[in-house]
Amino acid sequence: MTLSYPFLTISKKEYFLMFLFLCMGGNKILIGTTDYYAIILVVVFYIFFRKKKMAFSSDCYKWLFFFFLLFVFQFFFLETKSIPADINFLAKFICAYLGVSVFGEKFRYTFFKTMTWIALISLLMSLFVLLTHGNIPGIDFERSRSLIVFNYYPDMSSLGTYRNCGMFWEPGAFQGYIMLVPLLYIGQIKQFWATYRHECLILMGALLSTISTTGYLTFAAFLFLIVLKKINNLVVRTIIIVLMFTGGIFAYNTFDFLGEKIEMQYVEAQELGQGEVSWSRFGATIIDIDNIKKNPLTGNGFLMKERYGILAEYMGGTGNGLTGAINIFGVPIIFIYLLSLFKRAPTHSDYEKVVFTIVVILMLIGEFFLNYPPFWSLLFVKYPKLCINRANKLF
Repeated sequence: MTLSYPFLTISKKEYFLMFLFLCMGGNKILIGTTDYYAIILVVVFYIFFRKKKMAFSSDCYKWLFFFFLLFVFQFFFLETKSIPADINFLAKFICAYLGVSVFGEKFRYTFFKTMTWIALISLLMSLFVLLTHGNIPGIDFERSRSLIVFNYYPDMSSLGTYRNCGMFWEPGAFQGYIMLVPLLYIGQIKQFWATYRHECLILMGALLSTISTTGYLTFAAFLFLIVLKKINNLVVRTIIIVLMFTGGIFAYNTFDFLGEKIEMQYVEAQELGQGEVSWSRFGATIIDIDNIKKNPLTGNGFLMKERYGILAEYMGGTGNGLTGAINIFGVPIIFIYLLSLFKRAPTHSDYEKVVFTIVVILMLIGEFFLNYPPFWSLLFVKYPKLCINRANKLF
């Protein structure tokens, strides 16, 4: 059996809209120009939303109400706060909803096809970067250089150091959006592979070229958990577990960006003292947890000073994306978000719903994806030929 949706054709306008939607996920041209891009782009998506004569769903209204309530509590209980930052986030969240709604059931297919093109372009451009030793002209943003559809670091010009960023701010971000593709098809992953093998190979090639620790671990965990469920024979299952465990140990000990990197960050975090800063994920997790304890229910808002106190000036662009999000929004919002993802995962299998949620958690730990619309959009995706009954709704 193969996946075949003959009615799912993608127009040039839809490709452009999805590209724009993915740009909101961390394209350097967009996020490097202004922090308030979502306030502008929400108008663009709303125009197409209204053209289809669509209305906001009750789920969207409930989430907006929760965030409004959260920001009101933060306004009264936090010492410093930023109303423009709150408005900007609400604009991002509305973009997440509108971006999904304008595509309807075509969303995941359009996302997959657009990401495949982005992956293919990134592989070709990466080869060009290596051949030219990083001398491709573009728009410079600090250490990176953007060509709109592709972003790279000129100092990563040799084969030993180069990592593929795609069009996003860093390789770890690129791998996250690639990994969303199999997650969106988790309930039909076997048929998906059989139908779109060439596209899958392009995406896997791009994922491998990121040389991202999080990407490799997340992809390995996804494959392991999916393959494990499909094997009913106890002997074969045991052999697969042993082989994957052995392969994991080999990779951990062989590749510096896996084993050595993880060990260094762990040791650094263990030695972290009060008031000290760490740019590693382990270290930033400890710092986040210390600050989450101050306001676990409401979070500490968007301002770095409120989130990290005296360490604020050192913590920009660092850390654990999951604990960082909890630091901003508080425990209840992130818990409800993860619970909602579990219930809305595109599968009827509780096991696959758990896998879906675990993989998202692993990706969030790696990067601050909840600072951008695409990962919030997972709350509203409509899947073709998949009935999500009322029991699967969050409210």
